[in-house]
Amino acid sequence: MARRLMRTGAPDAEWTTGVLDLRANCSKVRRRHNIGKRRVNFRLRAAIFDLDGTLVETLPDIHAVLAELFAEEGLAVPDPEQVRRMIGDGARMLLVRALETAGRDTTEEAIDRLHRRFVALYERHPCRYSAPFPGAVECLRHLRERGVRLGVCTNKPQRASEQLLDALGLAPYFSVVIGGDRAVRRKPDPEHPRAVLAALG
Repeated sequence: MARRLMRTGAPDAEWTTGVLDLRANCSKVRRRHNIGKRRVNFRLRAAIFDLDGTLVETLPDIHAVLAELFAEEGLAVPDPEQVRRMIGDGARMLLVRALETAGRDTTEEAIDRLHRRFVALYERHPCRYSAPFPGAVECLRHLRERGVRLGVCTNKPQRASEQLLDALGLAPYFSVVIGGDRAVRRKPDPEHPRAVLAALG
């Protein structure tokens, strides 16, 4: 399921949130949202997607990099499903959670050092095992064919995000990509998706 912001066709309409089911038949993309108990039709003008765990299954690469880093530090890496629950708030928070699980130092100095190393390792091989989720490419193609402007709002660093999208052939679908290190205040702060919306026009 992909969280995205959407707006009705009215020029002064507010942006609201809705859910786009990537598993649905792409010829039947949902075109309504709920206001109270009423369902209101709308014209989808733009859609914003997260990246990790939404469009792309990136857990295998993230886990592999974390395993390499922890091996260098002499630490046991959490299992993949543990790591999955740690993903979503950027690499730095992932490291904090993984180190806490391992019972190790989470001082700012330690996190800074390990974060730099993690990013370097990940950017070297951002897409060895990652792949789009089933239905993701078809959904993006369907939206673009209908004139919907698409953007990515992710806490993943900009460079790694662009590398991943390029490697998977997804980059042409998106007009705007704003990674966590390019955002003034990254998500869950609403300023991050608002910046993507502003860039989409």
